[in-house]
Amino acid sequence: MRSRRTKDTRHLMALPKAVRVEVGRVDFVLNLCRGKTVLHLGCADEGLTAERLAAGSLMHMRLMQGAKEVWGVDFSREAITKLRALGIPNLVLANVEQLSEVDELRGKRFDLIVASEIIEHLSNPGLFLDSARQLLEDAGAAMVVTVPNAFKATSLRYSLKGLEYVHPDHVCWYSCATIVSLLSRHGYDIQDMRVYSFFDHRMGFRDRLLKALRAISSRIRDRHPPRAPGETTSEARTSARQATVGWVQQLAELAARRLLYKLNPFLADGIIAVVKPGKTCQTGERAK
Repeated sequence: MRSRRTKDTRHLMALPKAVRVEVGRVDFVLNLCRGKTVLHLGCADEGLTAERLAAGSLMHMRLMQGAKEVWGVDFSREAITKLRALGIPNLVLANVEQLSEVDELRGKRFDLIVASEIIEHLSNPGLFLDSARQLLEDAGAAMVVTVPNAFKATSLRYSLKGLEYVHPDHVCWYSCATIVSLLSRHGYDIQDMRVYSFFDHRMGFRDRLLKALRAISSRIRDRHPPRAPGETTSEARTSARQATVGWVQQLAELAARRLLYKLNPFLADGIIAVVKPGKTCQTGERAK
């Protein structure tokens, strides 16, 4: 008699069900840091420092507006020098994989460590987590970790074209299962887990639909769209068509995102984990 094959479930991990989808990661991190003493890792946003400063979007600067006190660590001498020239205090030039060896941080107590979008850049994420855990234990603090999601829906359209949409400095991808495994292996307990989306999927669908339909209807009725100063009729019509296509694409993405996130929030753009040091590692050994 032919035996029935047993399905191998060892490689299947059940995803958390009730996971909140945040719109962006920055606002969540800023709210978490409000009124606290914060250590911000990767504070300079190397390669984009000048651009972020000009736009007023550098996370470190925004943290300084709401947190009680902010310290920053980054490995880029050029970026740290640039921030120091602006009069920003409490900046440390150091490797985050060796936090426990940084003299400037010895004896400092933090309420929260921010490790937002840095683990995927590191050659030795385990060394970083071990070093950070020692600092957390000494201070009784928590750490917020954010990483891009390996299975984000936005990458699909690039994959279908034979492309991978990835930061050139990233060395790995993380999913819910792998980031949980990494954190657990190095002695962390997850206090809160969420995902974030760069697209505002919570915007009012009905109001946006009506606004788009009115705009499209107006373009159809108006054979000669209003022109900007110096704009030709042909350019105005091209602009009108592009605006109409943009509305349709935005509505389609809004509908798709709402459906996808309802089916599986772990199709969102990134993962957020708030963690604290645990008593044991995943292997059962006591966290060192």
